[in-house]
Amino acid sequence: MDDTHTSARLSRRALLRVAGLAGVGLLAACQSTSGSQAPSATSAPAAAATQGSSTTGSAAAAATQAPGTTGASGSITWSFWGDPNELPPNDEVIQAFNQKYPNIEIKKFHEPFASYFDKIQTMFAGDSAPDVLFLNNIPSYAAKNVLEPVDSLAQQSGYAVQDFVEAELQLFRFQGKLYGFPRDNDTKVLYFNKDAFDEVGLGYPDEKWNWNSLRDAANKLTKRQGDRILRYGAAIEATEWPVFVWQNGAEVYDDALKPTKCLLDQPDQAAAVTYLSDFMNTDKVSPNATALTQAGGVTNLFGSGLAAMAISNAPRLLSFASATFKWDVAVLPQQKKAADYVGGAGYVMSSSSKQKEAAWTFMQFLNGPDAQKIFSKGGGVVPARISVQKSDTFLKGGPPGVNMQAFVTATSQGHLNAQATIGPWQSELNTAVNKDMDPIWSGETPPADQLKTVVANANAKLKELVT
Repeated sequence: MDDTHTSARLSRRALLRVAGLAGVGLLAACQSTSGSQAPSATSAPAAAATQGSSTTGSAAAAATQAPGTTGASGSITWSFWGDPNELPPNDEVIQAFNQKYPNIEIKKFHEPFASYFDKIQTMFAGDSAPDVLFLNNIPSYAAKNVLEPVDSLAQQSGYAVQDFVEAELQLFRFQGKLYGFPRDNDTKVLYFNKDAFDEVGLGYPDEKWNWNSLRDAANKLTKRQGDRILRYGAAIEATEWPVFVWQNGAEVYDDALKPTKCLLDQPDQAAAVTYLSDFMNTDKVSPNATALTQAGGVTNLFGSGLAAMAISNAPRLLSFASATFKWDVAVLPQQKKAADYVGGAGYVMSSSSKQKEAAWTFMQFLNGPDAQKIFSKGGGVVPARISVQKSDTFLKGGPPGVNMQAFVTATSQGHLNAQATIGPWQSELNTAVNKDMDPIWSGETPPADQLKTVVANANAKLKELVT
């Protein structure tokens, strides 16, 4: 699965365990040999005080100011994950911010995705969390009182909350309070190899495509040599199964915000799971989970021309920009309805920040139009702000010839769901359900049989986790 927006594995037990180890280094294997990475200062006044040290003058005043007032100054730390090649836009955001707010120093805490969340958990437990954080699964953190609510701050500042998709904002709420704003949406689209379609005489995917269209094209695009598959018709991760359930007019749970019952053994839900399983194990036009891992994943298969279609997100625009074949994107095929994902990471504030005025000032900028346009240049993310989605910066900023409007249309089809980061129970529940689904995708157990086990175990988990 793509790392960019995968839910952090922060279960209730994990955070409780970490909280019991306050001040103690955790999971040393995930840390660098020199210990936790020190934040680095970027483009800030030399006189600015660093966080945690004694402050004087305006910096001291900012440390005690109530957030939402004016005259912010001081030093704050901003944390985010990503590969080294993802640093430039973040640095550009800091530079743009300091042009407007030269009295606020921004220090970076940057880690690879694999180690980021463990280190953040340790910092929360040690009362040394960054002031502003890039996070997902927001309710899991909010439930432990480590995040600052921003409802009143947004109201006092006249912040344009209405420019965000409401379903996305739901993912940043917990018990009626808003804790942050999304940077982007994890919109999925159908990538397709135009050369492969031309080769077999197929028309390109469009908004009229349904599941039959997808399956028919995948069969025609698959190249075989005896039992050997030279090119798959499509590469689809098994973890995309929820979107097929929604497209079939069904739900995974009875309530997205507070589920009490798993519905995957119902006819429409089972039909969706069976469709995807048959795609992999009967038609064999998409690799099953084991084969997909062995082949290097969706990105490798499509980028190398070994799969003619792929379901993936916006960061793959950058991955495929150097492909040797012509390609484009389309909205996902629909069945009873069109459906896509609602979900993405965003920015929140630590409740223990000593510089909340400066942190809120930076948060507003991070989630404002200027920063979102910087992040969306090149099409690597689908901006959360509706106005930026519709801007030339995004629509004309992707690789040449790519239909960026498909991302905007697909985002408007986003489906609020309990598979997204809605509750503190979400990560643990999803891990358990996906583990129980594995025998379906490997072809070991027929969907109709395994879904009974999935539902029974999920319902038991719901009783345990959702309160």
